[in-house]
Amino acid sequence: MITESALVVRRSDRFAFVRSESQYFCKRCAEGRGCGSQLGGFILKDRLHEVRALACDPTVRPGDRVLLGLSGDTLLKTALLVYGLPLVFLFAGALAGAGGGEAGAMIGALAGLSTGLLTVRLLSRRLATNDRWQPVILRRLDKHAPTR
Repeated sequence: MITESALVVRRSDRFAFVRSESQYFCKRCAEGRGCGSQLGGFILKDRLHEVRALACDPTVRPGDRVLLGLSGDTLLKTALLVYGLPLVFLFAGALAGAGGGEAGAMIGALAGLSTGLLTVRLLSRRLATNDRWQPVILRRLDKHAPTR
């Protein structure tokens, strides 16, 4: 089980939306110089660090510090899905287009990569509703955390 502490930002019926605390403890970010993750946060409007987690404890509310858990098996499967599947499609497309020379292989690779990315998007939407693929709030770390 992989764990990380997080801060509950908002709450819905079954889920809590949490923000990883690692962004608050980055030395460069604390100095105002940034570590590179600020650019992603700027582009994605801070959705980069916000995660939906199953909230088994009904008393968890915004402002609470919690311990998140995700099985290592789930993390490995997710990484293979997100990184491996598009690569498999890219190489398959390149091989399929190789009969048309270098240009055919490049077009096939781009078509394969696009298909792989679309497949990942469709699969991730389907898996987002499966509780086995969700991080879980294991416990509260303290009763009330100061909001940032």
